[in-house]
Amino acid sequence: NTFSDMASRLNSYLKEYENVKECAQWTTEELQRFQTLMLLMKSPELDGHYDAAVDRRAMRGDEKHHGEKWEKLIKLAEHLPEEIQRMQRDGHCHEAVMWFVHHVSEETRHAIASSMPIPMLPYDRHQCPFNPTAHEQQVCDEYLHQVSCQDCHQDATAPSSVVV
Repeated sequence: NTFSDMASRLNSYLKEYENVKECAQWTTEELQRFQTLMLLMKSPELDGHYDAAVDRRAMRGDEKHHGEKWEKLIKLAEHLPEEIQRMQRDGHCHEAVMWFVHHVSEETRHAIASSMPIPMLPYDRHQCPFNPTAHEQQVCDEYLHQVSCQDCHQDATAPSSVVV
């Protein structure tokens, strides 16, 4: 099972929603807007479940925290090589999908998908550069955290979720 296999398998479940869009067709800023919507529409029950269980799917902060972090990383990445910018975008795809699937109720997911596209997972895993600059390392560290869903889903036959 490869990273690409995992993405294909999980994307097949996302495609069951009315409106999906490949990760490469999104900009980082568009993904951040989508993620902001997920933060605002998250299910308190699901969010509380992950927090109480000290689960890796728990969200790492509120809208203000994410907004500040994203603004900082966008400014860093705009001066970095295109591959690092793609890494940043793809990390947002992973995180956006995780939030959509694990933090938004099924009813809300269908409502969102009926009104806007849902990002899909990228098929390629990025490698952090050898001997990165400090700015490249910051973007890379965030990416590695964002793609940690692979750790649980790599051998999964279906995504797990709590339906609210």
